Amino acid sequence: MPTEDVAEAPTSIDSLELPEINENQPIYECWDKAAKRMIASIWKHHQAWIFYEPVDPKKLNIPDYFDIIKQPMDFGTVKQKLNANQYLKFQDFLYDLNLVFENCLQYNGENSQVSTMCKGVREEFNKLYYHLGMDFYL
Repeated sequence: MPTEDVAEAPTSIDSLELPEINENQPIYECWDKAAKRMIASIWKHHQAWIFYEPVDPKKLNIPDYFDIIKQPMDFGTVKQKLNANQYLKFQDFLYDLNLVFENCLQYNGENSQVSTMCKGVREEFNKLYYHLGMDFYL
């Protein structure tokens, strides 16, 4: 036989106070851990080193780089933005990652040695994307 204090004053759902949630607050708990795992894994790819830092046109003797590439992006910047919670949506993170690959192919052409490396890293990215189930966040 139950005691009185067990169900002394049951609470109805209507009387519960809901926590205040900011509609515009990013929900990093959902996708950021998988995104961080993804960028960490891509970073370790043996050909990813070419994307660690922003392209330096002077150092690489490619003065027309910024004439052709209007939105430069690199893995280091993606990693930094991810760690600083600057991505509001998973799609923004994906956009920047894909921008790294698109910029490389656009500037170097489809058949260059650098583009071959880029395609290898992109293939690894695609494998990780599906392995980690990242399409869930779209």
